[in-house]
Amino acid sequence: MSSQSQFVSSLLPLVALKSDASVEITTEGIKYLSLLKNSKLSIISCISSSSSILSSFIDTKFPSSSSPGIFIWGNPITLQNGQQLLLVNTSLSNDDNNNENQKLFMLSALISNCVIYDITNDNDEHKLISLANIKSRITIPKLKETSMFTEKDNLLSFLPWLVVVSDNKEIQYDFKQDSSLSALYPKIDIVNSIEGISSMIKKDIKYKSIGDIIIDGDSLFGIMQNHIEASNNDE
Repeated sequence: MSSQSQFVSSLLPLVALKSDASVEITTEGIKYLSLLKNSKLSIISCISSSSSILSSFIDTKFPSSSSPGIFIWGNPITLQNGQQLLLVNTSLSNDDNNNENQKLFMLSALISNCVIYDITNDNDEHKLISLANIKSRITIPKLKETSMFTEKDNLLSFLPWLVVVSDNKEIQYDFKQDSSLSALYPKIDIVNSIEGISSMIKKDIKYKSIGDIIIDGDSLFGIMQNHIEASNNDE
């Protein structure tokens, strides 16, 4: 486990979207994950046009990201049981139907314990397609067999706790009534606002694990690289 002095309180690019529509782990991301070797991790990914939700987890304003990609707060939060809580901001492009967004959404869901899907500040058009998006982006490419993954693994079973933030009663009703969502996500919470989200998640979040393996920085890198190679090759 690394000393906290090796971390920085700033936003780091973790996964970049390239000009050919492929994605890659950044140099900064690789270095950051190497610092988390042997650390027990919990990972929250917020998919939102606003960073205010993640600001509630730290003592400062969480920076916004202006370009599509996956970004991570450079200073993990140590919880009471010793696990390191990582804060991830997944920034999608303005084109809600493109393949790049699907890759970013699925990768952030795969690596996270909890995905916060904030549609409070979206415009009416985005609210209407939010339910369709969160289902259509759940596509798993065929991963290479490793010590963690075998051909028998159903990676859908690794999907995280989903927290949906919406003040729209119609959207809330749609999420609550959709049985296909409950079949994908082991736990779904629908909340009206961001108030109290950080304390709720800190209280209930578990270690990120695959089967009996608790994920650390090295294994997280392996999961991400495996998925990225498969999705870039459309396997």
